[in-house]
Amino acid sequence: MNFGRTVGPVAAGILMALWIGLLIRWWEQRQSLLRLVLFMLGAALTFNLGRDISLLVLWPVIFAYFFVRFAEICATRRFGQVPQVATVTPPWARARLSWLAGSSSAAVLCLRLAARCIDGTKGAPEVEQTRSS
Repeated sequence: MNFGRTVGPVAAGILMALWIGLLIRWWEQRQSLLRLVLFMLGAALTFNLGRDISLLVLWPVIFAYFFVRFAEICATRRFGQVPQVATVTPPWARARLSWLAGSSSAAVLCLRLAARCIDGTKGAPEVEQTRSS
């Protein structure tokens, strides 16, 4: 879409803000695997929009959205609710990361963050000292 030299940048900014708002909404609904795939498709196509924002680039997202809605309606009729993505963590996974609590390197901080995300806790994870000094 081309809105001219003066209104064009403002219109493109508003359209991109709406697009990013839609992507954020799909990211917040990532418990549904279909919505997560929809978000990833939309995020990948964002780079192809370029300066001329056109529906030609967004047709795959539009068709995928209608497919997701259809699949969710069918799943709701059949199962009573839409199946959600579940994170299953083996019980030994947390214990293997616990010895890293005392270190402060970037890799260790990333592993601690991953452990916190796996547990679903908001604060710092409680750590057991399993390594003998």
